[in-house]
Amino acid sequence: MSKKIMFATAKLKGEKERNIYCKDLDREDYDSKYKNHLTCINGCKAKIKFTQRKNNIKFFSTWNKEGKLHDKGCPYYVEYKGSKGREKLNAYYKNIELDDETIFNRLKNQYYKINKSYEGNELPSPQQGSRKVEQRGENNVDTFIDLDEGEKNYNSSNIRHKDANFVTQDDLGSRLSVYGKLHSVENGVNKDGTRYAYLNFKTENTSVNILFSEAFYSNEYANGINEFERFIENIKELVKNKEKDVIAIAYGEITKKKKRNTGVNVSVTNPKRILINNMSYKKILTLS
Repeated sequence: MSKKIMFATAKLKGEKERNIYCKDLDREDYDSKYKNHLTCINGCKAKIKFTQRKNNIKFFSTWNKEGKLHDKGCPYYVEYKGSKGREKLNAYYKNIELDDETIFNRLKNQYYKINKSYEGNELPSPQQGSRKVEQRGENNVDTFIDLDEGEKNYNSSNIRHKDANFVTQDDLGSRLSVYGKLHSVENGVNKDGTRYAYLNFKTENTSVNILFSEAFYSNEYANGINEFERFIENIKELVKNKEKDVIAIAYGEITKKKKRNTGVNVSVTNPKRILINNMSYKKILTLS
């Protein structure tokens, strides 16, 4: 049986592309309007179908024989079914080698695009969906998910940017750039004395957080626990005293929350992989 999927992209003639949550659809609407017009939320060519069972369970899945039309970085690719398949997906992302400065610059480029969208200056979606290669000066991007490809090696330097509202447990094992508006900030101390913090995105369905653990403040870009705690307190103040939404974008592996059956973390391992309101780690430290 095909994997159950929560979201799909609707491409209807004469209408703007939009993402649909399976629970917001019913069989009548699907048969009359959306059948043969739904594709993968991650920008792949694979067609998506809708199922509604008698007990009102609703879900999307890939059309038969179209599993290979998902891209190899997509969690719905045919080879990623089951636990062994998830290991293949994780291995795929581990083979993508990007230096920290490249990641940081890609985040800054993407932040510019999403900030314009949030301010109401909506950017047009490309005809080819989110499979567009980023070009300097090009503003045609999909603000839900965008594929950013490196100039030197198109097979090994991809970064996927995804709106937090459309990140789910299907993305576990992927390495994504996730962006959205922040709702709250939490931090604390583990039993072994190490520190942690969560930046919680505003989302409508799956709970999505940015997770900072010991690795974040124990590398060449950071100076230990005290500096890390000041960084987190400054973000708390931004969220608490905001005059407008606080926007975050972060790159990391998508991992499962330990205390919840649902929800995911974006595990960020160093300060070069996070921007808050277009401010870097060092810039945020200067706020206090």
